[in-house]
Amino acid sequence: MKLNVDVIPRHQGLLAGQKNKVEFLIRLSAPEKAAKEFKRKPLNLAIVIDRSGSMGGGQLEEAVRCAKLMVDRLDEKDRVAIVSYDNDINVDVPSTPATNKSFIKAGLDNLFPRGATDLHGGWIAGVEQVSKYSESDFISRVLLLSDGQANQGLTDTYQIASQCKSFMSANVTTSTYGVGLHFNEELMSAMAMSGGGNGYYGQTAEDLIDPFNEEFDLLKALVATEVTVALDGIGDVSFELLNDYPVAQGGYRFPDVASQGDVWGVVRAMVPQELSGKGNGELCQILKKATISYVDNEGKSHSITSDALALPSLPPSAWNQIVADETVEDRLAELEASRIQREASLAARRGDWNRVDALLQEARLLAENNVWIRESLKVLEGYARRREMERFSKESNYTSMKMSRRMVSRQESRSVMDDKFLDMPAFLIRKGEQGKKSEDQ
Repeated sequence: MKLNVDVIPRHQGLLAGQKNKVEFLIRLSAPEKAAKEFKRKPLNLAIVIDRSGSMGGGQLEEAVRCAKLMVDRLDEKDRVAIVSYDNDINVDVPSTPATNKSFIKAGLDNLFPRGATDLHGGWIAGVEQVSKYSESDFISRVLLLSDGQANQGLTDTYQIASQCKSFMSANVTTSTYGVGLHFNEELMSAMAMSGGGNGYYGQTAEDLIDPFNEEFDLLKALVATEVTVALDGIGDVSFELLNDYPVAQGGYRFPDVASQGDVWGVVRAMVPQELSGKGNGELCQILKKATISYVDNEGKSHSITSDALALPSLPPSAWNQIVADETVEDRLAELEASRIQREASLAARRGDWNRVDALLQEARLLAENNVWIRESLKVLEGYARRREMERFSKESNYTSMKMSRRMVSRQESRSVMDDKFLDMPAFLIRKGEQGKKSEDQ
């Protein structure tokens, strides 16, 4: 299966005789025919659940309920393991085909809250289970849930995230689920971002139902994994990817591609004055090609290239008449909102609410033409007014991550948040608040 590749510049021209900052969108999607004839790859999962003492008060029971719902949605060609952890690590159900679901769910029934939190040890046990079957004909992922701070075993965020990245290179990815208001969102976010998966949180365990549904819808819809994008420029043109995707294999590791959605990245190119032309409309090449490598849902490896990007050299009078591309503008606004929200999360952690208020004011300027930014800001402004540090920090952190990495539906509107009425999969729906389940759940 060959992916569709689009390279879309923000402005259709270069300003002659000057150094130019050129932003362009790289967009990857599955062909419509492939989406209709789609046969998904089997899943190879490890569900890793925190059973430490802080998971009492109904949180562990709700997490188990969500895990059982995921088990119920597996097919007989899928595999799953159940791992639980406190200061001890238990493999409650070794990796097994999802044929005897009663047996698998019985392994979840024996969990009760106790002990400390060896998060790294629990995750490693999940990785070990998944790694036994991580060949290319499976989608292999560890789903890690925690409500607390790692306080046993390895606890260093950088080292754990580095291990996540190493296992991603071996085709074992990691998604994380934080629950409550006291988990370490820096660690959980870093594991998901470095591990090639997704990061979610719920203010209560009940709020995790949306993230579990979103992840499962995504895993069942994947058509291309191990996606890397390498850029080949002209002369002294330099490139910067504005999304926070990890560097991999001489390029960038993009998110996996699913049917019905666009995976995207925005690149900022700096074009030297001598390459910007004379202003007579002559085409100036900036990008020779982007090379996209990936594995499709039949386990076949592909390497395809984009078209070159060349823009006409224009005098100021003509350049100033160019209308910016709306899609690129939206993605740039979301990336800038993501940066602001991440900085605001850190400022709230420091107790610097004056800085938080200033950043939110800055973000309002981006919300004028983007309803999702506007709705997300309403939630953050409420937490900021009440100086609710934990809620603000976590919501801004996870909204930031979502805005910079999400898959996009071409059905969505700039001005109306009607996603859930458009019969689209859960991973394409924009939520105004990441940590709360949808009202219709």
